[in-house]
Amino acid sequence: MEYQHKKMQERFQWTIWAIVFLVFFFSELVEYSMYIDGVWYAVIAQNLSVGKGTFWLPQFSETIFQNFHEHPPLVFWLQSHFFKLLGNHWFTERVFCLVQYMVTALLISYLWTKMFKDRPRIQQWWIMPLLLWQVNLASYYFLPANLLENSLVIFDLLSIILLWKVIEHNHVFFHLLGAAFCLILCFLSKGLVGLFPIGFLGLYWLIFRSNSIFRIIFQTSLLIMFSLCILGLLFWWQPLAFESLSNYWDIQVLASLKGERRLYFFRDSRFYILGQLALVLLPMIIMVIINIGMIRFWKKMDLHIGSFFKSKEGKLIQVFFLIGLSASLPLIVSPRQALPYLLPSIPFFSLAFGGFAAHLLDDWWQIFMIKRGRFIPVLNKVLGFLVIGVLVLCLTKLKTPNNRDSDIINDVEKIGSVIGKNQVISSNHYDMYISGYLMRHNNISLDTLNHQHLYFITPKNQPLKLNNYEQIDIKTQIFDLYKKGN
Repeated sequence: MEYQHKKMQERFQWTIWAIVFLVFFFSELVEYSMYIDGVWYAVIAQNLSVGKGTFWLPQFSETIFQNFHEHPPLVFWLQSHFFKLLGNHWFTERVFCLVQYMVTALLISYLWTKMFKDRPRIQQWWIMPLLLWQVNLASYYFLPANLLENSLVIFDLLSIILLWKVIEHNHVFFHLLGAAFCLILCFLSKGLVGLFPIGFLGLYWLIFRSNSIFRIIFQTSLLIMFSLCILGLLFWWQPLAFESLSNYWDIQVLASLKGERRLYFFRDSRFYILGQLALVLLPMIIMVIINIGMIRFWKKMDLHIGSFFKSKEGKLIQVFFLIGLSASLPLIVSPRQALPYLLPSIPFFSLAFGGFAAHLLDDWWQIFMIKRGRFIPVLNKVLGFLVIGVLVLCLTKLKTPNNRDSDIINDVEKIGSVIGKNQVISSNHYDMYISGYLMRHNNISLDTLNHQHLYFITPKNQPLKLNNYEQIDIKTQIFDLYKKGN
């Protein structure tokens, strides 16, 4: 009977996960639309794949960001290999996102297994952290969006895994060196925001107090020293690295901290990110509340929360919660804040809240299986049909633009059909969307300085007043296209 219950539970989890994956990730991934930052990053990666720009001097277009220093270059380089392997297709960056997604899910599952290695019944609820990682606004909108944070979180998770081995006195110097290398990869992916694993050893000591504080300080100091040495060797081996990262530091980091970059994600209140964090954590809190309700009002038993948080597993949950805070709260420092900036913290919050919720779930699930377990096979069949239905729905969205981007994609296709690919055209208006999609779909660069190219585009509310251009009659929605006459 126990074996049958376990088998039904496993199938139940896989079916639920398939539905969540399809609804919250795959359905967005297969659309022709993509968050505009991700479109730009795909353009830069595709350029690198064909030799336009270099690792330290990546390029967006011939006219805009000929040297792109808004972010460190590692993720563009990684994605460029997908373009080399798969070619310049609309799905290439989506395959890259899918690989990132699967690797992140595996690393979260590894940490979950390690966290509950002495509690196999709770360990069986592997779906819990994955469910909470996926079902929130930030993950739903931005995991399929080809953002830098999706690579960053992989290196952060690897850093934490290696530092956990340091805590266990497992080849300490080797794993400290490995963690330092991962931290440099974090920095080369998104800059300073990815370096929060540096605090893991201290946070672990704060909760467990199992090691000497002097050992923790020494090991953390070694971690920082190894990281600086690796960075120094990089600057010595690649002199352009220092120039590239210095430009990034001046253009992005310092300007953001000073509040000079006010047009993009600038917030009047630096506590904006706390409201976004509350939205992200809301589904996790609801999951915990549901399980508390099942124990108190259905099972009618005491929760024993205090004793659980004194256990090893309870303390690990506290550590992961603090790691999540260390990845999110420092964002208050900058006035530039946005929901996707929380992506690196979400796996750690999902492990924390998921661990607590799974502990509560384990208290009532066995009784539920005994009393109501006969309904699980029927439910599994219903959910199986639901998986098929959701998959069909996803396929109906294949390569279709969403409402946000449908007009701009229509204009890009119409403009591209007239002027062809690999062109430079004039414009009296700079717009991230039109420049991003024109480059991604047709390799068309916008030039806002030279107004003498053969073709010229303007927003529909800004008719072109140059006498030597004539409007081309195509069914665009946002922009008009003009061609220079003889």
